[in-house]
Amino acid sequence: MGIRIGIRHSSMRRPGVKVAALGIAFTLLLAGCSSSKSVGSTSSGTTPGGASSGASARVALKIGFIGPLSGAISSLVVPVLQGAQLAAAQLNSKGGSISIQTCDDQFTLDLDVSCYQKLKQQQHVDVVVGPLGSANAAAVQKLASKDDVFQYALTALTSSEVATAAKEEPGRFNVYPTDNAIIGRSMEFANSQGWKKVYVITTRNVSGKNFAQNVQNVVAKYAGMSEVGSYALAPDGSDAQVAIADIAQHHPDVIYTPSFGQPVPSLISAEGAEASPVPLLIQLINCDSVTGKLIAGVQSARQIVYSTCFPAILADQLPAAAEDATATEFTAAYTQKYGVPPGALSTGGYDAVNQLAAAAAAGSTKSSDLQAAFAKMGTVIGAGGTFQFGPGITAGIDDGRSLLIAKFDAGKWVYAQGKG
Repeated sequence: MGIRIGIRHSSMRRPGVKVAALGIAFTLLLAGCSSSKSVGSTSSGTTPGGASSGASARVALKIGFIGPLSGAISSLVVPVLQGAQLAAAQLNSKGGSISIQTCDDQFTLDLDVSCYQKLKQQQHVDVVVGPLGSANAAAVQKLASKDDVFQYALTALTSSEVATAAKEEPGRFNVYPTDNAIIGRSMEFANSQGWKKVYVITTRNVSGKNFAQNVQNVVAKYAGMSEVGSYALAPDGSDAQVAIADIAQHHPDVIYTPSFGQPVPSLISAEGAEASPVPLLIQLINCDSVTGKLIAGVQSARQIVYSTCFPAILADQLPAAAEDATATEFTAAYTQKYGVPPGALSTGGYDAVNQLAAAAAAGSTKSSDLQAAFAKMGTVIGAGGTFQFGPGITAGIDDGRSLLIAKFDAGKWVYAQGKG
């Protein structure tokens, strides 16, 4: 029999189910600070986040962009670079002098190091945007900190890693939502659906361990809700059958996983018509057609998949959820420039460049000075959401209310519950 991924009610529980697993050659390692803070000021103290105006629009800044611009996950990262290039073009049209130098790290640590050295020593960049992945970002940060170079990473961090980064890597910021925001929003949704028993699938590393612990801490806030089990898969997913057997022992209401792809298996319905469907809730962030095709390729007829998603623009399948002009203007400008709607992660590059330009407007690109400038920004509205910056805050979008839940239904992403 197989565990079906779908809506399940507690009254429908039946014993003896198994889960069939299927790996996808796709990895998503993004999430770590993105609800934007704006550049500029208004009477309310909140700054709008599109192309900067005033001093920030006229700033001179040389940015180094590191990321996998070729290979399996380039389809996720190239739109991030395009978002950054769009922001630079808008700033330059208003008198700025923003340039972006790129380096393809092919998602490897060795190339991350050589990319940074090339960008710093040969291109003489002032700041670095990227790379993707917490380990990759940390490798670059070790070098950047010695050079007093500010880093805006494209990475996923757990809440404990955020605290560590703020203390040990103050010159590293993160442009995507961190796990403490994503888990909170996801478990709030799970509780609203009556999914009280949560089973967590992670990977066998420090981040995976922290993630499972963070879920446990969050579910404890809801009456009757608990993390009934968790399993950390080996890097190659070779022990997936062991995880499947463990899931069957716990009879969860929902299976929650931080990513969709290797080594985390997609959990699909294989057999056992009498088995009750169990929903799969994924921490995807990018609810777009690229990811949708991957899910559609393994999704069974009765399977239902949910995911946390960015609020402002949910790529090419969901309409803008944010009412602010920044998201709307960004979506229109990106579509006009590149001929396609932006991917959900495109906001990361766009917001990073606008925020860096605003921070550098004070006249210095030294990491310590940029940190101080970010600490003074307060609330910033960007294309990806609303950032909250302040002293010691290196992850501006840690408000779970900025994240939405979408359902993959009939080959398309649709909102699962409201727009906020």
